[in-house]
Amino acid sequence: MIESTLENIVDYYTKIGLSIEDWLLLDPHALMLQGYKLDIPESYVKKHVNTLVDEKRLPWLVPKHRKGYDALPHAKSEDFEEFVEFQKRTGIYPHLIPTSRKELKLLQSVLYELPSGRNIKIIKPMDAIKIFYEKTLGKYDERDVGKDKIEYWKDRIDKIRRAAEEQGDEEVVKFCEDILRK
Repeated sequence: MIESTLENIVDYYTKIGLSIEDWLLLDPHALMLQGYKLDIPESYVKKHVNTLVDEKRLPWLVPKHRKGYDALPHAKSEDFEEFVEFQKRTGIYPHLIPTSRKELKLLQSVLYELPSGRNIKIIKPMDAIKIFYEKTLGKYDERDVGKDKIEYWKDRIDKIRRAAEEQGDEEVVKFCEDILRK
């Protein structure tokens, strides 16, 4: 199921001109492909794919206020029409989170071979949790997003902590525990 979703993502990303060097798969998919058993609803895993993308390789301009968030094509553009068509055809929403090429290269990743034989880069667990933290609890508090969102993010970090315990990944476990104590 994850792999067929990712095959569709590779097709779309290739169509818009992205190569394997231009993007990196984030959590939860990257963690699940590395053996983490996460209690994430199948509907989410099948429909939402989080990726960091080299902002200079996207075929549309990314406004400064969107850096670090989903970078959607401009409404009423051909790129937007392709994006919407991809969503309608596959039911998948690709979250293209723009970043610099430099940041992409600094993050630790591994190659993962899909059933088609194509390779993708997936973020390693420690960097995955660091990115998730930086984009959520490290940036916002209850006043910004509300109590429910904070609890959702903490629950997700706790799920990653439990999965890391099962994997014997003490570094990720400790990092998650430190976050949850804050």
